Amino acid sequence: MLISIVIPVYDSAVLQELSERIDRVFAKLPEEYEIIFIDDSSPNLDVWPSLVDIAGKNSHIRALQLTRNFGQHAATLCGLVECRGDFVITMDDDLQHCPEDIPKFLELRDYDVVIAQFKNKQHGTFKRITSLFLTIHPWSFGWSGTSASYSLVLVFSSHCILCTGNWSTESGYKDGPLFSLRFCSSAGYFCLG
Repeated sequence: MLISIVIPVYDSAVLQELSERIDRVFAKLPEEYEIIFIDDSSPNLDVWPSLVDIAGKNSHIRALQLTRNFGQHAATLCGLVECRGDFVITMDDDLQHCPEDIPKFLELRDYDVVIAQFKNKQHGTFKRITSLFLTIHPWSFGWSGTSASYSLVLVFSSHCILCTGNWSTESGYKDGPLFSLRFCSSAGYFCLG
């Protein structure tokens, strides 16, 4: 069984540590894995050469580079399209998502989709204040507001990734749904609907 780890990258300085920690996790697991880093046109010119270097030294790693900054969600979609795994885990590039939690996610592979929730967010003071403001006053910025408590750590069974619609190279977004979700209260997780 192949597990794909999809990581959109933007101006990260911890890519080597992140890949090493994921390698250590999978050294203890029977599953094969691949790590897909997607450089979302980072302004830091050292990011892409660093990814090329990391991928060149590790056959489990692939690095992709977007032609311009399309945003985290488009970069994640790119990784979902390119991944080959039976199960896919998305993670952030800044170690906010602990690679050592991967085995916990793999225990939940009977579910089609799992969305993790932070117990403790470890963002800086500015990020916490702006997030709190957006949660309390989302209309101030024209944002409808949603619960910010869900992490972008997602686990998908590969059959859930339905790439429908047309990819727009101008906007970088899919035209049409990637998949639909419903909340299954009895399971406590979001499930494919």
